[in-house]
Amino acid sequence: MLINSIMTTDIRNILNVLEEKSSESELSLSIQKLLKAKICDDLKLNGRKIIVLAQLPKGQSKQEFRKQQLEQIFNLLTVEMPNLDATLSTSSDHSSTGEIFIKDGGIIILVKDIGAQGNQSSGVANEFVIAGMIESVIQKYGTADITFRDERGIELEMKNADKVDPSGSKTTRGPGLKKKADIIIYSEDKQLPISLKQLDADKWESAEGSYGAKARKIIDKLVDEGVVQLNIEGNKKDGTPIYKLSKEIVIEPTKEEAMGAIFGSDINPEGGIVIQTFEPDHYTQDEDKITIDCYCIIKSAEDIPESHLMFWLLRYNKSRNSKALGYPGIRIEAATAFRAFGKYGDKDVITVNSNGDVVDAKDVIALDNELDRIQQPEIDQRELRDKAKDIADGGDKKKNTDAMRKRMTTEEIFAKPNLVNNPAGRKKR
Repeated sequence: MLINSIMTTDIRNILNVLEEKSSESELSLSIQKLLKAKICDDLKLNGRKIIVLAQLPKGQSKQEFRKQQLEQIFNLLTVEMPNLDATLSTSSDHSSTGEIFIKDGGIIILVKDIGAQGNQSSGVANEFVIAGMIESVIQKYGTADITFRDERGIELEMKNADKVDPSGSKTTRGPGLKKKADIIIYSEDKQLPISLKQLDADKWESAEGSYGAKARKIIDKLVDEGVVQLNIEGNKKDGTPIYKLSKEIVIEPTKEEAMGAIFGSDINPEGGIVIQTFEPDHYTQDEDKITIDCYCIIKSAEDIPESHLMFWLLRYNKSRNSKALGYPGIRIEAATAFRAFGKYGDKDVITVNSNGDVVDAKDVIALDNELDRIQQPEIDQRELRDKAKDIADGGDKKKNTDAMRKRMTTEEIFAKPNLVNNPAGRKKR
């Protein structure tokens, strides 16, 4: 009887240990899955340690980069696994740059770099940085007052936010009706959907499915008219031709197409689009109040800066194979004006209206002849040059910029409308 009791106790203890190890293993696997989905695929396991092997961005300090990565991972875990008992340390016995320690299972997360890469950094997306910061304030104070603002005075605001969801779920309800929200902030009776774009992002979406059939008609029309040539650049493994246009084609969208590509089905009118590549100095916190400085906020069509006006762009990409388009090798993008027309608006492309008729690019870029919006970057450059010259000459000349604007001719305005130096421009009158 005693032997059976001892055996039963031993077996129970063994089963408990196995259950604990299984639980720890499942937790580790869940964390690994999240890191691979949101951070990078390259992980190294060493006992209880999960080591994230990230590539070092060109010109960045190893120590600073690894610390930033750890902070981003911690924010990600805070949002995606809020019940996790995790702590972030700035230094540890395992790494001079710190670690994330997860009490359940005794899991340790470290970051190591595996060499330099280009200008792109391997890291978590903006939405998890923002969501993690907001979530930490909500946990501390119960709610948070959040304000996104840009230099033009445009704001997105949510009072008494009690939940943040970096869903990133962009499902499609039909052509041009994709969900765009990267992050949704909730209060008791409201929600604020926000789409986030990096400063260097040059497209609103890929559009082979939604615009493929219409693009096919325009390409065929331009080929028949001899405006563009459709050349065969090679063949796929199954022998299917891969095509390349003799010139890229830029198509002016209808208002409905542009609104669909930019705002999708869920942004306007409740939310907005935030353009910024976020850094720590873009955030200001005063107890439960958070202010986030943005390069540009877009709440309506009137807020869209010249650089981010939307155009359909047809260009070569040998890996694309849109069934709706039917020409493998041609990619369809809802691109920004900068991507479509180039830095100075002088990129050599074929520009057509929504019917496929060839038009002058300047008529498309001008947007209802609001010429001063397009010429403003050029004016700013001239004013800066004149001011620098005055200082160098020791003078204190005051320029009448309004008079200078009036003297500029249409040819000067469209000679080189720089869409980059001041892409935010001014708010539409």
